[in-house]
Amino acid sequence: MSSKYIKSFDGLRAIAIILVVLGHAKNTIHIQGSVSQYVTRLIANSNLGVRLFFVLSGYLITMLLLKEIQINKTVNIKSFHQKRAIRIFPVCYFFILIVFILNIICNWNVSLKNFLAAATFTWNYQGLWNHTPWGAGNWFLGHLWTLSLEAQFYLIWPIILGILGIYKSRYFALFIIILLPFIRLASYFLFPAQRGLLGMMFHTAIDSIMVGCYIAIINNYKHDFLKKVLTNIFKHKNIFLGFLVLWLFLISPTLGYMIRGFGISIGITIDAIASGLLIAWLHNNPSTAISKFLGNAILVYIGKISYSLYLWQQLFLTDLNTTFLGQFPYNIGFSFLAAIISYYLIEKPFLKLKPKTQNSIITQQSS
Repeated sequence: MSSKYIKSFDGLRAIAIILVVLGHAKNTIHIQGSVSQYVTRLIANSNLGVRLFFVLSGYLITMLLLKEIQINKTVNIKSFHQKRAIRIFPVCYFFILIVFILNIICNWNVSLKNFLAAATFTWNYQGLWNHTPWGAGNWFLGHLWTLSLEAQFYLIWPIILGILGIYKSRYFALFIIILLPFIRLASYFLFPAQRGLLGMMFHTAIDSIMVGCYIAIINNYKHDFLKKVLTNIFKHKNIFLGFLVLWLFLISPTLGYMIRGFGISIGITIDAIASGLLIAWLHNNPSTAISKFLGNAILVYIGKISYSLYLWQQLFLTDLNTTFLGQFPYNIGFSFLAAIISYYLIEKPFLKLKPKTQNSIITQQSS
C-alpha cells in the first residue's frame, strides 16, 4: 500500500465542494428557461459533488483501516472514533451554535427538533417526523444530513471490518452496493412520502460510501481478480478517463434531467462507481497530467478548507438570506471567507491534536 500523499485527492475534493457551492449558489440567481436550467444543472451539480465526497471518504477511511489491520491485525475502534470526533465535532458544533444564535436573532424558525437532529447526527432521518416545508427553518442545518450519514458509517464500518475481516467485508460491501438500488426503487413506489429522503437515509444511501470502501479493498491487493481487471482498464487511460468524465458531468445529469427516478434509483450507484474508479485511477497514476492538474496549489488549498466551506456556505448561498451577504456573487466570496477563518481558527488547531499516522495518504481530510 502506497504511503505517499496524493495531492490530487485534495484537488478532487476541491472539485466536489465547488460543485456544491455552485449548486447552492444557483438558488440565489433564479435562472429562467428550461435550456438555461439544464445547462446550470450540468455546471452546478451539487449532487455529484456530494457523491464525490462520499466515495472519497469511504476510500480513505478504508485505506486507513486496512493499514491498521495489516500492522496490528485488528482495528482500535476507540482510537478510530476519537480521531473522527476531533476531525468533525469542533467546527460542526460551533456552526450549530452560530445557527442557534442567529435563529433567535433572525427568527429563522429552526425548531429544537432540528437542532437535536443536527447535534446527534441523525438529520438524514429527521424528515420522517418533521414535515415542515424545506424553506421554513430546514435549510440552514439541512446540509448536515451528509455528516449524519458519514457519522453512522464511521460507527458501523470498523466493526464490520473487525468482525468479518478484509475479504468477507469486501463481499459485504458488494452486497450492499447491489442491494440498495433495489431498496430505493421499491421505497420510491411503496413510500412516496419518503422519496425526498431516499438519497439521505443510511439504509437507502450508504452504497455511495460503500463503493469507496469496496474499491479501496480490491485496489489494495495485487492478486485480486478485480484488481487485475482495473489494471487492464487503466492501461487505456484516455478512453477510460474520457468516459468517466463524460458520464459524471454530462450523461448522468442529462439522464437524471430527462428520466424521472433515474438518479434516485440506479443513477446514484453508477455515479458512485464512476467516482470510485476515478479515485482509484488517481491513486495509481499520480504523475499524469490530470493528477498534476488536480494537485495544483489552488485546488489543493480549496480541498483543505472544503469541510469548513461545506458547513458555512449554507448561511450565504440561499435566498432566505436577504442581506447583502446573501447576494450573488458576493455570497460566494463570503462563504470562502468564513471557511478560511473557520479553518485556521478552529479546524486546523484541533487537527493538530490527532495522533500522527505512518500512512500519509490517510491523513488527508476524509470527511
